[in-house]
Amino acid sequence: WVSDQLPISRDKEITIELLSAKDHIEKITEHQFVLWKFNPKAAEKISIPLKYSISFPADKKLSINAPILRNQLVR
Repeated sequence: WVSDQLPISRDKEITIELLSAKDHIEKITEHQFVLWKFNPKAAEKISIPLKYSISFPADKKLSINAPILRNQLVR
């Protein structure tokens, strides 16, 4: 498995959209962890360009708080 986490917004006016890396997605958890499943061959390199957009009103200020929810990763 390969995993990464998308940003999470508590404000409904702030939206996050996954733009790339949609191939091979196995699951996106409730905590916005994106899980990919690969079966690479020996010494095979895999590139996963994760891109997303964040949209919000011009009058909003964004702050980044990144608690890691490792125990919530796979459910």
